[in-house]
Amino acid sequence: MAYSRIKDNIFKIIKYQLNSLLSVSIKTMSILVFSDYLDLSYTIVFWTTFVFVIFTSYNIQKFYVFESSNESSFLKFLVSATIFGLLEYLISFYLANYVNFYYLAFLISGVFVFFLRYLFNKNYVFKNKDWNVLL
Repeated sequence: MAYSRIKDNIFKIIKYQLNSLLSVSIKTMSILVFSDYLDLSYTIVFWTTFVFVIFTSYNIQKFYVFESSNESSFLKFLVSATIFGLLEYLISFYLANYVNFYYLAFLISGVFVFFLRYLFNKNYVFKNKDWNVLL
């Protein structure tokens, strides 16, 4: 029983990482092209890409990663994604002063919020029944 639960959670983490890789790739390439090379506003590019990624990531996480039937998950996801997005933005905006590229600052800031976001989504946003803090 415990082995099955651990195995299921390992697969969830892997699927979550694949979804995160897709989201980070979209955001990083957008920031690299539009902010670093075309010199468009980092703030506008970050938040425009953020909105696009929210909708794709939500659907992937709800139906594929966490296989949730929670009807109220979209509003929870939207609020949590906005809070974590704001945290990511503030960290990356600060770090951009030191690393010279917005895309690199964004990647570094993403590492800080990755696990927090996973645990929050798993245990609050897409929670079906019980509370499982780590696995």
